[in-house]
Amino acid sequence: MKNIRKLIALFCALLMILTLAAMPASALGLGKTKVGISWQDDPTGAGRATYAQAVIRAGGRPVYLPLVDSTAEAKEAVDSVDAVIMTGGEDINPALYGEAPSQKLETVNKERDTSDTLMLKEAISEDKPTLCICRGCQMLNVVRGGTLYQDLPTELPSDVSHRASGGIGINHHDIVVYGDNLLSDIMGGPGTYDVNSYHHQGIKDVGDGLTIAARAPDTLVEGVVLPGKKFVLGVQFHPELMVLGGHTQYLTFFEKLMAAA
Repeated sequence: MKNIRKLIALFCALLMILTLAAMPASALGLGKTKVGISWQDDPTGAGRATYAQAVIRAGGRPVYLPLVDSTAEAKEAVDSVDAVIMTGGEDINPALYGEAPSQKLETVNKERDTSDTLMLKEAISEDKPTLCICRGCQMLNVVRGGTLYQDLPTELPSDVSHRASGGIGINHHDIVVYGDNLLSDIMGGPGTYDVNSYHHQGIKDVGDGLTIAARAPDTLVEGVVLPGKKFVLGVQFHPELMVLGGHTQYLTFFEKLMAAA
């Protein structure tokens, strides 16, 4: 598994290099807002390059953040950028929210759990604009004292398919976005929107201070915000993949993140 992860990481790095090499300097966001992308080396995920490409298209400069294991390292990493993106990936260890693992729990990554926890706490403490995507949204909830459904199909049975059968491909479903919050401002107002969906876990008990900004038809939380901060937003879907799929309106997520910085 480690060898596979290394190969995936190498492929993503090569893809990023080729993408940058093919673009003119004016399109690289050089000298623009630096957006830190949290460590992500999950063979089931989209790879960090997809987040980086969305940042570039929005006019920013992507920076890959390191894997950290101390508050000091997290502070150094967060201080090196203007905004942060917490990325998707593996399941989160339920020990972080005081639960025993379900038999349906999938791969967890202790080092990444530690790094993401430290990075998020530091970003929130410094009021660094932060966009939390998929696993990142779940980690935001856990960091704020919330809990997760460890396995959605068995713990929240519904007609909504949050992940394609066998984990191959990306599903779509509607979400209802509520009014008067950061997500509503980005999406263009309250209402029903079609989003992509690729996740095994989801928010159960909402963390301290977080406000629900959107839900799926089965009531699953699809968006949360942290009022009182410049920009702390968690979404269960993947706006970066929507951007790369040609839905340019989703660039607003990344443009607003950088504007907040």
